[in-house]
Amino acid sequence: MAMQEQTLSGWRLGKEIPVGLMFTVILQFIGFVWWAASVNERVTALERYASQSSAMVERVTRVETLVESVEKRLENIERKLDRIADKG
Repeated sequence: MAMQEQTLSGWRLGKEIPVGLMFTVILQFIGFVWWAASVNERVTALERYASQSSAMVERVTRVETLVESVEKRLENIERKLDRIADKG
């Protein structure tokens, strides 16, 4: 009667856990840790790329501004040349 009360009263851990199950759980845990490490590495690489990209965006913006000013100057030069050609 005492044995029946003990098993009915709640969970208990015995030596009945198969070795295969323990091995499977350990392998899954190792796989999860490996996967988490690879995700961490990918996130770090993406953060590095994003920081480099922001610097590149700033440089491209500066170059675009310079190109626009050069275009305006060239248009002014072309207009002046056209006026000179029309007079001559």
